[in-house]
Amino acid sequence: MKGNQLHEILRTAFDELENSKNTEERIEAASTIWNISISEPDALSGRIDDLGGYLSDPAPGVRGLIAWTLYTLSIKDSYALLPLLDEIGNALLDNDANVRRYAANTLVEISREYSNHVKVLTPTLAKALEDPLIDVRIAVEKIQQNIVAGKPRVAPTRTKKVKDPTLMKKAIPDKYEPKNITDEISISQRITVLKNKVHYRLSLCNDFSSDISEVVVVIISHPPSLQPEQPLMQQRTQVFSKTISDYEFMFKSTQDFLDGSFFSTISFLDPKNVIQTISNDSYRVHSAYKFLRKLDKSLEFFEEYKTKNEHGHHIELYILAQHKVGEDVFSRIKKSLELLNIHVVHEESEVVSDFFTGAIKGLTEGTIHRQIYAAQLNILGPLTDHDNAKYFALKFNVFGPDERMRNIINSDIRNEIERSMRVLEDNEPSESKSKKLDREKLESDTFSSSDPLESKHCINCGRFLPKNAKYCNDCGELQYRSSNE
Repeated sequence: MKGNQLHEILRTAFDELENSKNTEERIEAASTIWNISISEPDALSGRIDDLGGYLSDPAPGVRGLIAWTLYTLSIKDSYALLPLLDEIGNALLDNDANVRRYAANTLVEISREYSNHVKVLTPTLAKALEDPLIDVRIAVEKIQQNIVAGKPRVAPTRTKKVKDPTLMKKAIPDKYEPKNITDEISISQRITVLKNKVHYRLSLCNDFSSDISEVVVVIISHPPSLQPEQPLMQQRTQVFSKTISDYEFMFKSTQDFLDGSFFSTISFLDPKNVIQTISNDSYRVHSAYKFLRKLDKSLEFFEEYKTKNEHGHHIELYILAQHKVGEDVFSRIKKSLELLNIHVVHEESEVVSDFFTGAIKGLTEGTIHRQIYAAQLNILGPLTDHDNAKYFALKFNVFGPDERMRNIINSDIRNEIERSMRVLEDNEPSESKSKKLDREKLESDTFSSSDPLESKHCINCGRFLPKNAKYCNDCGELQYRSSNE
């Protein structure tokens, strides 16, 4: 990449760090700087003082990436980091484990040659010896050993290092955005919930014809309602060719819902011994039903609870009726609620002159805070618009104490019912191409059916995907996983 392009990317990244109020944007900016520290470290030579200031950024993800950047630079030229000793020392006592880990490793590198300078951090090092992370304690002991051994160098002669051309092959995108997937590496992400434990699994599929090595996976950020129960970095010496390697991280949830994003990076040495780094796409999670359990109460309880919780928000959903609107649709909607861990306490339906009406009422409660929520759904159909297309209307509402929770349950209901109707549509007899094109023009709030020759179902959640899709955008599952295992 030309020098002007590289400096423009750096300038944009530092501007984002300085001015953006969005945490995720600042994290992506820090990730870009970290990528450049690996492939073009000399490009950061004039911005090292600026880096030290971001070790106190309010976002742990930003602080962790900046600390990691400084560690990468310290391996190549630890002398350049001497002006930042105070900031690195403060980072050694940061409340984020990754920041402390990389600060400690950075000081190890500096103390190898400039231990006299590191002596000023002796009080901080003494506190860090009580760090709960064993790798931080080991690093601090190594720093102290280097200080005792005494490296007298103070003002070394600066010589320009010759760059290894193989290390410069790492591509930096022309646009300021993280790189997600290469032709040889595919990434899948998935969430599993058991009670209040959340398992985040990141799977790396190595499509190279040979092995990759020195694989490092780091969770840069995660939903704020989750508390990590283990280090957010995992390393693997080797991932064999044409295999899938899983990295599992466990969190404890403090809420009855998931709402936020996982953002991770993966680094490795490819078969040509070139450092590759992937900044993975943010994995958005927005769900409540996995933290809910069915509440077996009476209709009287439902009505009384609904009266006390009138602050609900009505959702209207109109779905194209390619099938007869009747008991089949009604039973599918009822089944959708049960799949979302909502217990149906009342149901009624009626058909008058081919016009169907139905009502479903259900109750659920959170497994962590035991707060109760009530859902009511009303179905009307079929309805005909001015183009004589038939729809049915679904109106629903969720009642409960937490507005954010109500909105997420609403979203769960909407998504599950749309999925259920899509499955029903997929089972309908095939139609002519001209009719299909006319119908697709009328569709607005529903999923369109797909040509089976050009698409496939997700092996995990059933979503329609392009035929050559490697992973599902909904659940993150690798689509050829079963063939490789």
